[in-house]
Amino acid sequence: MAYVKDITNNKHFKRDMTYDVLSSQARNYPKDRAYCTVIAVAVVLGVSFGKARGIMEYNGRVEGYGCMPSVTHRAMTSHGATLERLYHVEQGTLKTICRKLPSVGKFIVHVRGHIVAIVNGCIRDWTAFAGQGRRVLQVYRVTID
Repeated sequence: MAYVKDITNNKHFKRDMTYDVLSSQARNYPKDRAYCTVIAVAVVLGVSFGKARGIMEYNGRVEGYGCMPSVTHRAMTSHGATLERLYHVEQGTLKTICRKLPSVGKFIVHVRGHIVAIVNGCIRDWTAFAGQGRRVLQVYRVTID
């Protein structure tokens, strides 16, 4: 059984993390790169980059490398998140998926070689500015218990 930790009363908990804030926090870890999974977890769980990085490394991510979706999912579920795969919206690009998703809620979108967090209809990633033509592989609705 996975260890579930209540993060809402944690001093690192932040309700609304933006990509700009998290990417600036990532600069404090110069050896770390390919941290899209860390940013996605931080956005969805509402924690700082450092806290999300620790959660990901505890669940199997190696510093400086990306990780498999199973590691990302395990990290989120171990901290109280429930993931529900949305098969009916998985066809299309990132741009078309944003139009298909409900305007309220947290979502994780897997595209080839990348992961994106969408919160309340807003992409919380660099792909919000470029890269919306990427083909979507999987979409998950994330709820925090």
